Amino acid sequence: MRSGFRGRFVFLFFLLGVLFSPITFAQNQDDHSIITIRLQTAYPLNLQYLGSLPGELSTLVKEMTNGKVVIQVYAPGALVDTLSLEKSVNEGKIDAAFSGLAYAVKEQPATELLTSVPFGLTPMQYAGWMYQGGGIELLNNYFANQNLVVMPGILLPPESSGWFKKEINHPQDLQGLKIRAYGLARPIFEALGAKTVMLPADQLYEALKTGKLDAAEFSAPSVDQNLKLNEVTKYLYFPGFHQPSTFLFLYFNKKMWDNLPPQYQAIIKTASRYLVFDNYLRVEASQQRAVELLKTKVHIRNWSPEMLQAYRKAWNQTVETYSKTDPNFKKILKSMQQYQKQTRYWEELNSALMVK
Repeated sequence: MRSGFRGRFVFLFFLLGVLFSPITFAQNQDDHSIITIRLQTAYPLNLQYLGSLPGELSTLVKEMTNGKVVIQVYAPGALVDTLSLEKSVNEGKIDAAFSGLAYAVKEQPATELLTSVPFGLTPMQYAGWMYQGGGIELLNNYFANQNLVVMPGILLPPESSGWFKKEINHPQDLQGLKIRAYGLARPIFEALGAKTVMLPADQLYEALKTGKLDAAEFSAPSVDQNLKLNEVTKYLYFPGFHQPSTFLFLYFNKKMWDNLPPQYQAIIKTASRYLVFDNYLRVEASQQRAVELLKTKVHIRNWSPEMLQAYRKAWNQTVETYSKTDPNFKKILKSMQQYQKQTRYWEELNSALMVK
């Protein structure tokens, strides 16, 4: 049933392209050249949703180009180190990568802001801002001089705040804790005395098991469950204040991208946008089942008002600091906040229709 739906969806894109665009989706039948794109992912290939996405992109692009474009997908570390993906794509060591921008680009707050915003946009607000509110333009401008072409690869629903070995009741309970944290969660936890560590997904289980980590946040519960984080921790905290929604990205070496025929560029963009929303719906639909199962294995907790207030205060301090030191951070955050303000009134007008 699902494969049939996807087939019809892909055919619809073909039909729309033929009818309404000067770009055709297939080259001349006499052109037998095949373009190979080497893409390394930051996520284990067997990881639910995140791991499977590059393969899904490869399949769609191959189908839509009649086999003329082949995206070869490589596991984390197969060609280059996971934490150097951006540099490796920039230098042409690999052609493309799938990762969170905060994975790839270190010490650039504006880049992390493009991936997720603490206490920020809902998934649909984030998608609206990215595709219709100027986000794509800001993304392209930001990477214009870095030999990269970047586009959204997947949109994720709210995460948990993380998996902890001990219960956290007060801000001082975070003192000295070694926490795997991603993006803009890092300065928040650090402001409250924790020590943050950046580790790829495939290293989290062992790090928690051996005591290298005391806690870790990674993704939505169903994805975290796939990593078996519930087997090496006791407490799972909500809400995921640090990532109420998350974009992970595909990025391509610009020289390689510019050498692609325009119709192939259009196909990759079309396929990636389809997968952004297709995977969002699948991930969102799987969370209730995952949480119900996890309730039997770990203690699920909500942060106390005291903890949420401490996290928000730390975030406000982070915004103040980064806005002074990084003009791009201030510019991007302002754009997001303006879009959120514009959409909030519309949502409030229709809030009475929401099912309680």
